[in-house]
Amino acid sequence: MCIYMYTCVCVCVYIYVYVCVCVYICMYKYVYDLSRRTQKFQIWRGICFTFFLVCLDNTFDTYIYKVFKLSQSIFAYIIQFSLNSLSEHEFAIVDRSTPNLYIYKNIKHRSKRKEKREKKIIQIFRKYQGRTTTTSSIMTFKLLVINPNSSESVTANLKPVLPKANDVVWEFYTAPPAAPREITGKQTSIESEQIVLEDIKQKELYKAYDGFIVGCYSSHPLITSLSKLARKPVMGIMQATLVYALANPQVTKLFILTSTTEWEPLLDEGILDFVGASEFPSRKFLKTRGLDVSVTSLANEEEYSKIRDRLCSILASDESYKDVDCVLLGCAGLAGLDAKLAADFPHIRFVDSVKVAGTMLHSLVQYESQ
Repeated sequence: MCIYMYTCVCVCVYIYVYVCVCVYICMYKYVYDLSRRTQKFQIWRGICFTFFLVCLDNTFDTYIYKVFKLSQSIFAYIIQFSLNSLSEHEFAIVDRSTPNLYIYKNIKHRSKRKEKREKKIIQIFRKYQGRTTTTSSIMTFKLLVINPNSSESVTANLKPVLPKANDVVWEFYTAPPAAPREITGKQTSIESEQIVLEDIKQKELYKAYDGFIVGCYSSHPLITSLSKLARKPVMGIMQATLVYALANPQVTKLFILTSTTEWEPLLDEGILDFVGASEFPSRKFLKTRGLDVSVTSLANEEEYSKIRDRLCSILASDESYKDVDCVLLGCAGLAGLDAKLAADFPHIRFVDSVKVAGTMLHSLVQYESQ
């Protein structure tokens, strides 16, 4: 906004100077023609020139010199050029025309600082050369977080978790009421994918956004189908946590903590599909464990004590789980609980699937836009 205001003011000042110059030229020509016939009108030519200088100088002193120093410097060159073009005879005429020519002399004295002004202008242009100075040129990405079930409470739980950035606008989508209220396995995943994809097609949401997050912790079929439809980055929250776990050298032993035990074999299968292995990668991963808490209830404060107690029993149930240094929160309903769990289990790194998916999608969209 500031650069636009600056441009508008500069344009107005340029127009003002241009009009003044044109008026002076016209008056100068008229008076010059008269002065050729009589010396009487030579004084008027000097007065007109002085009037022009006074108006222009007042403009500089009042506005331009204080606010737009660069513009003043440019205009000063114009004035200096006009002064230098005067002949000795014309200078004498102007000098005799009025006792208020201290303004004129002041402008002439300013020309002594010409070298200093030139250096300053060069410094300014070198400083800003090739640099973007307007915020309007910063690319902004619109990213859509899709909750493929019809539970509004799950969507509301996702909003405060996503990372904030100046170049990102997050928007949220909840599946239509016809979609399952809770995704409990492959069948409900397929049902939600069909309903959500059709709704996105009808509303043409795939055209309005630069990237998408599918907020279901699984190998949800919507990830693939939406990617083919939109031909834009689509990030599943499970896939984002697995990328994090495999890329982070500080993570040596981990497992997925999900909502219910029904998800345990499905998520273990999803790990196999993601890493492209025929056997479970037990050197780094342990088997997925469920909390036996409904997805829609995970965010409730009264359920947190159950989640903490259940996690304690999981870690104590098997000797291999004692070496765990990372837990992937394998459900959108667990979003926002990473800090609480980290406070109760300080030796374990808890990975919020929605938070890490938002960060990775942002990076991926930025990369694709280059």
